[in-house]
Formats: sequence, structure tokens, C-alpha cells
Amino acid sequence: MTHAATSRFDAALSDYLLANKWFRERCDHCGRTYFSKWHRSCQSPWCPGSRPADPGVRGAARPPRPPSMQWQRLRRALAGRGVPPSAMPDLTSAARDTDLVVSALQHLDPVVHDGAPAPVGPYVLAQPCVRWQYLPTAGREDGVSSSFVNLSSLEVGGPDLVERLAHHLDIWLDGLSAIGIHARDVTIALTDEDCAYGPYEGRRADVNCAGVEIGELNWYYRVADAADRSLAVIDCGFSLERILSTATGVHGYHAALSPIYLAGVKGGGVVNDRARTLALLSLFGVTPGSRGPRRYARRLADELALSLLKGINLSGCLDHAAGYWRQFATPTAAPAAALATAAEAIEQRAIARLSGALGIAVPPQRMAFAEVADFLAVRAGGWEGVSRAVEALTAEA
Repeated sequence: MTHAATSRFDAALSDYLLANKWFRERCDHCGRTYFSKWHRSCQSPWCPGSRPADPGVRGAARPPRPPSMQWQRLRRALAGRGVPPSAMPDLTSAARDTDLVVSALQHLDPVVHDGAPAPVGPYVLAQPCVRWQYLPTAGREDGVSSSFVNLSSLEVGGPDLVERLAHHLDIWLDGLSAIGIHARDVTIALTDEDCAYGPYEGRRADVNCAGVEIGELNWYYRVADAADRSLAVIDCGFSLERILSTATGVHGYHAALSPIYLAGVKGGGVVNDRARTLALLSLFGVTPGSRGPRRYARRLADELALSLLKGINLSGCLDHAAGYWRQFATPTAAPAAALATAAEAIEQRAIARLSGALGIAVPPQRMAFAEVADFLAVRAGGWEGVSRAVEALTAEA
């Protein structure tokens, strides 16, 4: 990373923020340089001086809005700035370097990898994404998940593109304000870390609020372009789920996005994460199987099988999640049939686990879930035997 690039990036932020009555500070707790209206710490998640979200700070004037209503307000605000959100037509990565789309930045894969013409002007994607490595941390307060909406403003240009960074930041401050996260609630924290992603190399600043990193401001000044053009890219990306939960002061976005069926359920955040991801895959035609993305769908169905045996209404959870995803993208599969296939896959895995625990083979003919359960109960000598097997299977789930 060059000193010149660092200076240009910092100057682009400083010129805009200082002119709008922000202050440049050095965090007393971690030493990080940041911009703020009044905060005495950088508000980074790992900074000792950060404090968790307080719904009384931003929510005292009105009750929190549900996520769908918040999204409608944010979408209108972005459209009012001339960047109505859209999404890619599929979950498949064009460059095939990942099984599925993991970032809105992949919208530029045809430009960077194939030499296609760059899109004109700034635009915003509200892109459903899947990142498998985040599954074990679902439900934690940092708000990461295996599936989420990457809300990102993108623009491609030349070496002077960094001068457009202020325009992108101004758009996002307007959008955040529309859902109750105002400039006074936010810090913009600089970082000395390299910002690199595949063919992209550049500079990054974090957008923090109440101890949660809700977004990033990225300027990629070096792009390994297949057509050998001198491209630069601005990518200002936010996790929609994080900003929705932060706007209401809820700790961990699963608490804000989970359906009623998971109220009071131990580990409900993880169950919600799995149901959300399986619903997203199903809506885009990814069914359980043994290869590619299908193997992950099978894994999710297998893990959700224990939740089904606990009595959780997973069909309701899948329907709830599908309603969420359909706000952002048009499914490529018929929704009702896709969700029915997902629910059936969960039932099949549940029966396989239960029959294995009981040591009783399932009949070869196709039967409904309830019919197979009745069959196993009879062979086990009654429902007490089945109940004991279910308790043993779900004891640590």
C-alpha cells in the first residue's frame, strides 16, 4: 500500500467530513484515528471504549419499526438519491471462484475477469449473499451469519475516482438517517490494514455505530483487470441486517429477524440462521445434494432435522425467511414448491436420524413424515420409546 494512496483516501474523507462539522480524533482506548460528531471512542467492536447499542439513544421518540418497514424507508431514501437498489438475477458467482455470491462486489466479475464494459455511474445493490464460514457464529451480538443482504454502492472509474467517495458517503448518511441512525450516532474509523479482495487492492474505513461495525468504505485503487485498463472501484458496503438491528437497539440481528416460532427457543438464532439460508438456497433452485452448493443445502437440512424433532415449526420458519428474501430478489424457483422440497428434505433427515437411534429400518415405500413416525412408534413399542430416542438425539443440539 502506497503512502500516496493512503493520503488521497484520508483526504477524500477529511475534506467532506470536516466541512460537515465532524471532528478527527484519536481514540483514547485503542489509538485508532476516527471521525465523529461527538463520540469519545472509535466505537469499533473490539475497542474497549465502545458501548453496546442503547435503544433509548435513538428510539425514545418513537417505537421501533419492523424490519420490512425499515427496509422500505431505506429503499425510498436511496431511490430518492438516484440509486434505487437492485440485485443480481442469480446466486451463482459469474467468475466461479466461489460456489455462490458472497459479496455485491462480484457484480463486477464480468468487468474485471472478462473485460466487459464497466457500468456507468454509481449504483446500489441489495444483494442476498451466502458465506458458509460464518455459520458457527450465528446469533452472536456481532451480527454475522451464513446468509445476509450485502447492501453496497459501487462505482467504477479511473485514478481520480477517490474524489467520488464523499458522494457515496453522503448517500449512505442520508439512507441511515431515514431509518433512525443519524450522523451523531456514527463514527468513521480509519485502518492501517491492507484492503484486498481477489483482484482488488486498496484502502478501507469502517462505519461503526454503538459498538457494531455496520459497514465499510472501500476504495480499490489497484484492480487486476483482464483488459489491462487502469480501473479503480469504490465499494461502500453495509450489512442490511446489522443496520436494521442497530437502528432498533437490538443486540444481535436474529433477535430482530427471527419469527414467532423461535421466541424463547434456546439457540434460536442458530436455528433462524440455518432456516434463512436454506430458504434462500431453495428460492434459487439449490436443492440438497452431494456436490457444489447442494452439499451445503443437505448439511443445513441435516442440522435442522434435530430442530424439527424438538417440535419447532420449521415450515413456518422457512416461509418467514422466504418472505424476507423476496423483498430483494425474484426467486428463480417456484417459491411454494421450493420450500416444500426443503421441508421434505428436513423431514427425511429427521426420520433417518430417528430410525438410526431406534435401530429400526424405515419402509422402502414413500410415506409422509407423520406416517413414518407412526410406524416407528409401533415398532418401538409405543411413543415412550420414540420420546426417549428424541431426547437422546436433541440433548446437546
